Amino acid sequence: MALQDLFHNKKKNWFLVLRDKLQNTKMLDDEGMALYLARISQVLVKLDASGDRILDFEPMRTNLKGFTKEWKSFIKEIVTQDKLIDWNKLWDDCI
Repeated sequence: MALQDLFHNKKKNWFLVLRDKLQNTKMLDDEGMALYLARISQVLVKLDASGDRILDFEPMRTNLKGFTKEWKSFIKEIVTQDKLIDWNKLWDDCI
């Protein structure tokens, strides 16, 4: 039982590390949009593979929060829409 508890706690800690990484990912000043989105995608893939459930709005929220100031008007346009666009549409619009 102790081994199972240890594994469970380690898995929960890994979820927390990945979620923290997702929430704190920011676009670097000299970074292109494709690289920024790819970095977020890597974390999302790891979360999915670990069995953590990702809510539909989480990738969008993380992306928009991490954009640099140059993207301010784009963000405003996205958040004022009646329906939040999905992850794939964001990729297409940004690239």
